[in-house]
Amino acid sequence: DMIGEFYTRSLMKLYQLMSKTADAAEGTKTGTASSGVAEKNRVVPPWEQDIQFYIHLAFLNKKLLDGHKLLLGSMLTSPEANDVKSFLDLFVEKDEDVSENNDGDECQCYEKMVFCGYDVYIQNGDFDSSEKDDDEPIMSSARDIGDDDDVDSNSFDDDVSRNFHEGEDNNDEHQDSQVFENNSTGSSNKQLVRNHAYKSMMPPVENLKYTLWPTGDIGAGTSRLECSQSNQNSRECHAMGDFRKFLLSNIMRHYPSVKDDFVSHRRQVLLDKGFVDEAYRGDTKEWKIIGLTQRTYRRTWLNLPEVIDVCDELHKVSKHNVACVEVNVEKTKSPMEQLLLHGKLDGLIGVHGAQLTQAILLPRNAHLLELLPWIPDYISGNWVQRRSSPTPLGVIFHNTDLNHLGYSLGRDSVPLCEGEEGENLKKCFLRKGKKGNFKKFLWPRRDFNVNPEPVVKYIEKVVIPSEESRNMTSCDEMRGRLDKRFVWYNIWCDDGIGSTGYEINTVAFAKHFYDSDMDATK
Repeated sequence: DMIGEFYTRSLMKLYQLMSKTADAAEGTKTGTASSGVAEKNRVVPPWEQDIQFYIHLAFLNKKLLDGHKLLLGSMLTSPEANDVKSFLDLFVEKDEDVSENNDGDECQCYEKMVFCGYDVYIQNGDFDSSEKDDDEPIMSSARDIGDDDDVDSNSFDDDVSRNFHEGEDNNDEHQDSQVFENNSTGSSNKQLVRNHAYKSMMPPVENLKYTLWPTGDIGAGTSRLECSQSNQNSRECHAMGDFRKFLLSNIMRHYPSVKDDFVSHRRQVLLDKGFVDEAYRGDTKEWKIIGLTQRTYRRTWLNLPEVIDVCDELHKVSKHNVACVEVNVEKTKSPMEQLLLHGKLDGLIGVHGAQLTQAILLPRNAHLLELLPWIPDYISGNWVQRRSSPTPLGVIFHNTDLNHLGYSLGRDSVPLCEGEEGENLKKCFLRKGKKGNFKKFLWPRRDFNVNPEPVVKYIEKVVIPSEESRNMTSCDEMRGRLDKRFVWYNIWCDDGIGSTGYEINTVAFAKHFYDSDMDATK
């Protein structure tokens, strides 16, 4: 999985499993006992147990990321918890007798291994996983899609290899198989087959590859039905919020001095920009430090230095205590670096993508602006610019304490085919070949520009206001601060009711103001 899907589909499901296990154990206890006896008989919840976690990376070009280690390691409360390992470590036994003819690794074999919580996906035998891009999924993110369902809602990436297992009879045994094709790429022979029947009926075929993938839907517990007015305070409705609290509390146990480290890193940002001098010894709470996400390749924010300079002018000209910094998770070298990179921020701004997943490491009540790519109707991918409900990434922040907004980028964000219009523009974007723009135009690979004006306006109108005034602000007033290109996915404001919602205090509640999807022709 991409790191975002890893969070929602794997970690969230693991958290729910652990919670249910703990609840079930508590439910078996009856009667009363003295404190000493009660402690002795206490049921130890899974997160306090000695557990070794392994991560199964399905493809050859994947590696265990610092984000994986940090997030999965935070599922346990003990600072002495075992380090997260790769699934491959189960099969490679380290030999201390390393010599010229012995690299120290020996194969570790098992008679049988049982895999639970997986679906099976089938690819042609010539499928090469090393050619697959880092954050492009091989399959849809939802299960059991029917003929009438909206395929776009299931978070396909556009440039994904979708390999097709051809030649099966369309009989009753395979009625739950699903075939998806990306017509926009013309890949009629590269499709994905999902075949539940294989698991119980089909033996492995020599010229096919079988990939195990975590089962489950992204976004369980976030639908409008599950979060209706009548059950706003239910555990299911606020699963993501509770999960974020759980992770952050464990992180604080693992890194007890990290709050002081956050202050030190914030102070260093201000020193590097010349906003304070060496004599400054404050706790930096009077400052807002905003991170702007960058990627080393693919979806690079081309004019990021310009936007940072304009942002910093807010302090130099308007005297606002604001500083903007680049945030690039690809340049970190440890889980701790990723934690410090995000924990020191008051807000994070970036284009839709895996790098925004680490926003769950932001401090309480922080801000997140998700830049929604411009997707015209003649290419696939409109789920990444969705405004009528959270984007697949936005599910992570639904009913959390974070303030999550989206901003719809326009045609001017695409640095390709400048000067072309109408049908000529479309042909220019879709032109293939070595001199064509097609691969560079697909949103997973597309570099982009962002007009600094909406970024600065967002910081001035939403981030800078103090916690006290923001929590007392009415939802209507807050929404009136920004134009219609912004969508308010998850914000804390006073809705005038004061009795429903997931409370952060006696006034403000998490609210969701979805909007119609933006016309991509503009």
